[in-house]
Parts: sequence; C-alpha cells; structure tokens
Amino acid sequence: MRFLIVVFFYLWASLVNAQTQTTTDAAGESIVIAVTTDALGLPTTSTLSTLTTAATTPDRGPVGQPDATTGTPHAPIPFKYTTIIDGSKEVVQATFTPTFPQTVLSTAPATGSIMDYSEWLSIYGPTTSAGSSSSASSLVSKNPLMGLVSSVLMRTVFALRYFLKILWGSKIEQSPPTVSYEEFMANEGHGLHKCLQKIDKFGFSFVEGVPPTPEATEKLAERIGFIRETQYGKFWEFTSDLSKGDTAYTTLALGAHTDNTYFTDPCGLQLFHLLSHTDGSGGATLLVDGFYVASIVKELHPEMYDILSKVSVPAHAAGEHDSLYRPSPSTGYPLLRHDSVTGQLSQVRWNNDDRSVMRHLPGNLVEDWYNAIRTWHSCLTSPDSEYWVQLKPGTAVIINNHRVLHGRSAFDGKRRMCGAYIGMDEFQSKLAVLREKFAHNPDLRISEGEEKTRSVWSAYL
Repeated sequence: MRFLIVVFFYLWASLVNAQTQTTTDAAGESIVIAVTTDALGLPTTSTLSTLTTAATTPDRGPVGQPDATTGTPHAPIPFKYTTIIDGSKEVVQATFTPTFPQTVLSTAPATGSIMDYSEWLSIYGPTTSAGSSSSASSLVSKNPLMGLVSSVLMRTVFALRYFLKILWGSKIEQSPPTVSYEEFMANEGHGLHKCLQKIDKFGFSFVEGVPPTPEATEKLAERIGFIRETQYGKFWEFTSDLSKGDTAYTTLALGAHTDNTYFTDPCGLQLFHLLSHTDGSGGATLLVDGFYVASIVKELHPEMYDILSKVSVPAHAAGEHDSLYRPSPSTGYPLLRHDSVTGQLSQVRWNNDDRSVMRHLPGNLVEDWYNAIRTWHSCLTSPDSEYWVQLKPGTAVIINNHRVLHGRSAFDGKRRMCGAYIGMDEFQSKLAVLREKFAHNPDLRISEGEEKTRSVWSAYL
C-alpha cells in the first residue's frame, strides 16, 4: 500500500510542474516557453504562460515585441493566441500583454466549462502552436508521463467537443446557424466543414446566397455526398399540384415531423430551397429541436419518456398506387431511439400523418401510450419549442432529419420548392474526413505523403 502511495505521489509531482521547451524565433533569438500545469495537464490559473527571451541586449524587447528606441520604452504589443473554430482561423482565445521587457503573462485565467478547457488545450496542448508576430513555437512535455496524460485528456475533450449537442428552442431565431453559399462551395472545404459542424451541433444550418435555381441547389446537396433517391425521385422540385400522394404537395399546414418514418433507415439530411412564391402568402417554415423537446419530457415526465423510448410505432407511405412502404420490422421503431452503449438519445422519429394502426400495442399500455404522445405533442407544439422562419429564394436550409422536426404554415398562391435527401452515413463520412483535414492536433490528421494514411490510433475510429 505504501508503495502505491509513493508511486502515486511521484506521478502527481511529476505532472504538476512547469513544462519547458527552448526554441528559436524568426529573429534567431532563443525562446524559453514555460507553462505550469496541474495533474490533468491543464494550465494553472496562477501562471498560465510565461514567454521569456534569452537576449541580453538592453533595448531588445521580448519575443514578438518591437525593439525599444533610445530613451523611449515601446508600448507592449499583445500576443494573440488563436484556434481554428468552424474551419476559419477567426477566434482569439486569449490575448497576452507583456510586461516590459522580459515576460508575457496571461490576463485571462482558464476557468469555465469543459468546452472552454478544450480551447485552452488547443493553445497549450503538447502538439499545438502558440504563435506571435515573429515566432511560432510548439509546446512539448518535458515528462513522458505528462505527454500520455495530455494525449488521453485531449482525446476525452475531443469526444466531448465534437459530439456534445447544443439544444435550442424558439430563441435560436436570435442567431441561427448560417453559412454563405460562397464559403460552402469553396474548394478548400473550410466553409463546408463549418456548415456540417453546425448541423452536427444544432441539427440544422442555413446557407445564404444560393442561386435560386434547381441546378445550383442540386450542386449544393452533392457537395455533401450522394443524393438519396426515393419514390419522390432523386433531386425533387415540387409545387402544390397534388402530383404525388403526399401532404407536402398541398397548401395545407404541416405540423412538426420527421420524414421517412416509413423507411427502415430514414434519410439523414434533408435540404429545402424555396425557389419562388408568387400571388400569395404564408408558408412559413417551422423547425423544432426534437432533442430539446425530448429533454423536457424526460425531466418533467420520465415515465412517459420511458414509454416513448420503448413502444414501437408503425408507419406507412401509401399515397401512390404503385408503392407501399413500411419499415422492417413492420411494427416500426420507438419515437425516441438511443445508443445501445452510451444510452444517449440518437434519433427522433415522429410523423403523426404517416403513423399506422397500433395493432401490436398491449391493452394495458394503450392509455399510457396515448397519454405519452399527448404529452410529447404538447411539448412539441409549445411556443418555447417552435422556431418559425419565412424562407426566401436564395436561402436554403439543411436539416438533420434524425433530430430536427420540420413543418410549415398554410399558404396560398404558387410556391416552388426543391430539395434532396442525403443519407446519414454520407453526412457523417464527409464530416469525419473534414474533421481530420482541419484538426487542431496534427496527430488527428491524415499524413501528408504521396499515400495519405489514417493512423490506426485515430480518435475518429
């Protein structure tokens, strides 16, 4: 037992120290970088970062600072530490104002949530850069155990950062996730990555500035992945002409729902683009975060949440004489689906207009189940849950059909819409590849050789 205590103490002491590295800046000066870390490898709030220069010339300022002029000390220039967020090097995580003339001390302690700490790790992590106007230095661990702990912690934070979802209600209207068509279609992929990250976190994203044509919208969809063909075609364009036996082809109001509940594998993403609306009004688009609604039901009515997670709901698409779709098995799937390992909510399937007869429901569950969906409907249609937006030509919306429910208000006049379905596998594949490409940590990127290779230790696997 005493041996274990000694080993633990040595391990703790070896981790709580100043990790240092000496490197050289662009001017040829030696730089000593020191960061005092705690046992988790996070920078301590007392001394987050100290940069010093080994130069002995009296008028030589710290690394990244201009030289002093004779008799007139220069004003310190802040160091800016940035990290790449949503594909663009745009967020300043911390600004360090140096004290004249040798040191640079942080003015912003690392406090806050785990998401905040992930950004600090992006700055201080063992393989990330801390840059200034004249230097770009990589922080490395002096102790190999520190590197191991940092690696494990980085992977944990990576999982939290990339797979935690941001739930929302009606107030999302104040700042909805949006990217421009130009950045979405740019070859380097930053804008596409930014959009897919937003869809992954929020469940949807707008794309503004799209040419109001079916051709441009189809290219938008294909930028993500293969378009999924269904009984409605591959890329579809429709009006309220009842050309298909589906309520989407009417002028009726549609309540919040997910599409393809009658498929064993509902589409992953759905893209909508209003091309025109003439001689009429109405037709506002409704978006509801199914995960947000589920969280409310779970908190206020846990027993009903349990029912919605266990009772399968059959569905069908029978509007066309030459097709009749039902999921396999035909008894369907629960309204709320969870990851079998983590228990986390992974999918919402709900379309009351496509729901079939609940023949398989035991008699002793009938009343409880209808009470559960009545509660679900009440939370789903609460003004706090509903985000209404009037789409205009040039603004497309991409929805995670496994999470966000959509609908519309009734309208009159002639309304032309176009759009497409994209499989969840295509979406997740594209997002994973772009995450590798733009990862903060070089260890997470695919190697840049003649043959690009993915490490078997990749956090994405």
